[in-house]
Formats: sequence, structure tokens, C-alpha cells
Amino acid sequence: MIKHFFQFLRRTKHKPVPKAMPVIKPIKTAYWCNWPWNTLVVLCDGNVVCGCADPRAERPVGNLREESLAEVWQGILMNHIRQGLLEGYTPFCQDCGLKTLLHDTAWPPEQPVVPPGPTRLFVEPTICCNINCYNSHCNKSSGITRTRRNKLMSFDFFRSIVDQAAPTLQRLELFNYGEPFLNKKLPEMIAYVRQHYPHVFTFTSTNGLVWNNEDQIRRVIESGLHELVFSIDGASPEIYTKYRQGGDFKRVIRNVKTMVRLRNAMARVYPIITYRMILFHWNDSDEEMNKTRSLARDIGVDRLCWELTDHPEGCPSLRFRPGTKDYETIRCECWDNGALANALPEKSLRATISADTDALAVKNGERVDLKITVCNSGHDLWFATSPDNLRFVTMGIQLLDQQNTCLDRDFFRALLPNNVHPGQSMTLPVQFKAPLPGKYRLKCDLVMEGYGWFESGGSPTYSIDLTVPEQD
Repeated sequence: MIKHFFQFLRRTKHKPVPKAMPVIKPIKTAYWCNWPWNTLVVLCDGNVVCGCADPRAERPVGNLREESLAEVWQGILMNHIRQGLLEGYTPFCQDCGLKTLLHDTAWPPEQPVVPPGPTRLFVEPTICCNINCYNSHCNKSSGITRTRRNKLMSFDFFRSIVDQAAPTLQRLELFNYGEPFLNKKLPEMIAYVRQHYPHVFTFTSTNGLVWNNEDQIRRVIESGLHELVFSIDGASPEIYTKYRQGGDFKRVIRNVKTMVRLRNAMARVYPIITYRMILFHWNDSDEEMNKTRSLARDIGVDRLCWELTDHPEGCPSLRFRPGTKDYETIRCECWDNGALANALPEKSLRATISADTDALAVKNGERVDLKITVCNSGHDLWFATSPDNLRFVTMGIQLLDQQNTCLDRDFFRALLPNNVHPGQSMTLPVQFKAPLPGKYRLKCDLVMEGYGWFESGGSPTYSIDLTVPEQD
């Protein structure tokens, strides 16, 4: 595949792609993918791939031991991938499962812009793992470790990567393939980012089997990690080990409980602790999912999310395939629906929103004055401020067209004057200038800044029709 692509490059003029490129609307169906516009994945040996669906580094776009992050991000290969996507197809992406098949009606309405560097970065601390997941391409017996020249990333190499990425980086995902905490330097890596680049949100995932004592778990908490996901695919040893072969259910549950207990005893907000369960055909019954909810509540985690997957072959849940009625019942509880998705209703953020009007007409450029009333109808306190500029709550308005296509996701924000307790309401003044002539919809929702919109967790929104007539 790579050989053919480089033959393609040699036949092509190597023109750099400008930061803002015209979208060439395809005549037929086309592929689209957001990853090349905001994200890179750095493997533990320095190889860089375009997305997380390349476990064996069969489609590398560069290597950070041989070139800088900027040279990879702004290089010929990444720019050809972007240009190919804009034209509807690129051979480089043919074997990648991250792309989405589009038709004319679904073609991206906004012109993509390439930032100076990635805003999201995956860094793989190690390719090694301590268990064999059923038919997984990343388990110990798959031979995947032989695809990395170095099986552990050193602290110094990690630091050089983060220092290069920091000017544009917003989110750092410290995992890819392998068990991240088998790299004993991982807490030190996290602490480095939190100390030197506090604006960067840090995230990692674990099978929870590495730690042997409380001191090791306390070290993770003290690193300042923002969010930690435990991958636990069931609520009993029998169900759990069908996929996590070689895992120890009792041990991972004990470690999650210890993580929650120590974090609370240390009066720490972070890490946010998430229980994530992949849904297979053997664990997707109401009985097993309710058992998992009960266990998650007993442990005291912040979130429980279901994850849907298309592998291994013959294993995925058919009941909850996207598009089915059953899927719609859990859509706002699924991992891919957003950072506020939660299968524990009592831990979900909820808002009730109303306004002094549901339709208005104003002239182009005229000032619009609205009053939006919001009520905290959930169980958690909304913080109006935050020392790290993350997870405080604002009221946001998205600008949509009449077909509900989002024209401006961040059209307006209103700060909360103070913290809002469960059951408390407040009315917020909203003032903005009317957009260009047209018919619009103002979609009002609450936002946990740096994390997500309440709607992604199932909270209802409120819409106002806005008409801006053509001027005579």
C-alpha cells in the first residue's frame, strides 16, 4: 500500500497545501476523515501514523527520531492526504477504518483549516501488554511488539515530543496499543505535562491490572492526570474473562475502588474515573448491563460508558448496532457520543432551559436582546469558575440553519455569575448582533468547558427561530 502511494507521490507535483483550502465537492460518493486536520498518533518507537487504526504502523507518515513534529504535520505526505480527502478520495486511506463514506448531501459544509500543529496528540507509552484479549491484534501473542523498534518510550523522548506539540496542543491521549502503565515512567510523564503545560487535558486508559499497592495508585493521582478510563467488559469474572483473557476481575475492581477511595481522601478533583465496557453479544443483555450499573455505583466511579466496536469478528453486539431502536435507548450513554455520555443517570449533567421567546425577527447588524433561564435539573453542582480553566459551566448558543446544520458551534457564550446548585435556576442576559440575512435556529445548551455540551449526555436543548430579512 505504502509503495503504491509513494509511486503516486512521485507522479504528483509536491505543492504544499495552504492552511485554508477550497472544498472540491465530489460528483460521486467520497470518503471523509477529520483526523488529518487535528490529530497525530506517535508510537513508542517514534513512528507517526495518521490515526489510531494502524496498530502495526503499516501507513507511517513520518518518524520523530528523524524529523520534527512540524515537519511531519506540515509535510508532503500529510498535505497529500488532506488534499485527497478534499477531492473526495485518497489512496493512502483505502485500508483505514476511520474514514466515513459520504454522499453529496453529507459533504462537510465548512472549509477545513489546517492549524500550525496538531491540537490532539496520541502518544503510545509502550506496545507491551500484560493480558491477551480474545482475537485482538494487540495482544501478547499477536506479534505486534515486533513492529516497534523500541517497546518503551523514554521520558526524554516523550518530553521532546510534548515540548514541540505544546504551542497548539489541547488534548494529550497517553495510550494507543499496549497497557500504558507498563511504562513505569508514565506518572512522571503526566506530571511533566501538568507542570509545564497546564492548559493541556491529559487522558489515558488502562486495564487496571498493573498496580500492586496503594503507593503506586497514589502516584497516578498525584501526577495530576485529568481522566483515567478503566476497561472492564462485564460485571462478573465469568463475563469479564471472555474477552480480557488472562485478566483478574477481582484485582481490577479492587484497584478501581482504591483509586476512587484515595482520590476522595486526598480531596482531589482529578482524575475523573470512568468505567468503560465494550458491548459484545455475550454481555449486552439488560441483566448484565444493569449489574454493571450497580457495580459502577458501588465503586463510586464518575462515569460508566458503553463502547461499540466491529471487532473481533463474530463478537460485537448486534442488538446495539447504530441505527437500531435499542441503540437509540443507550446512544447518550455510549463512549463515542461525547465526553459527557454517562450510563449513570444520577451522575449525568442535566439542564432545563427556557427563554422569553421562541421566535424573533431582527434586521442585519441589529442588536438582539434575549433572556435565557437555566435550571440545574441534575444532581451535580455546576462550577462557574475553575482554577485550570476546565470543567466550569457556561451557557452556549449554536447557530444553525433551518435544516439544523451547524453554522457556528461557538456563536455565543454566557458566563454563570456564580455556582449553580441542583434545583437552582437563574436568568442570563444574552446580547449579540444579528447575522447576515437568512433564516436560522439558535440552539441553547449548557457547556462544560474543555469537555463537552450537556446534549451529548442526553440533556434537552432549547431552540429559538431567528429570521434576518433581506434589506430593501
